[in-house]
Amino acid sequence: MPEKINSRAAAARLSWQIIDKGQSLDSVVGDYFVSHQMTPQDRGLVQELVYGVCRWYGELDSVATSLLSRPIRRKDRVVHFLLLVGLYQLRHLRTAEHAAVAETVAACRQLNKLWAKNLLNGCLRSYLREQDRAALE
Repeated sequence: MPEKINSRAAAARLSWQIIDKGQSLDSVVGDYFVSHQMTPQDRGLVQELVYGVCRWYGELDSVATSLLSRPIRRKDRVVHFLLLVGLYQLRHLRTAEHAAVAETVAACRQLNKLWAKNLLNGCLRSYLREQDRAALE
């Protein structure tokens, strides 16, 4: 039985192809859905995440850059996009905070970037702490 596709990992890969590689949003997303069997709910989530990251890229990239002590290496750029997916969920969707963080971190396994789990967990939790502090002021 094939491994279940992690929607966040898929969204990170697709966003990376669109933004960094300049591929067409509609063709990248459409081709992905043709070649991967997903439930309607997962398809909807992937589409929402990809469209959202593309729509809010400037804002999300700025926040991500402020959370990172140094840029992520070019060969691991998909990890940067996974961080953007996590931030999009926290900033623009009503995804429960714990679920957004946990699922984004879990997506590292499918991307074969296990080293990034602590990085993403730290960045997303740091973002949440900053939001909590800002709300108290």
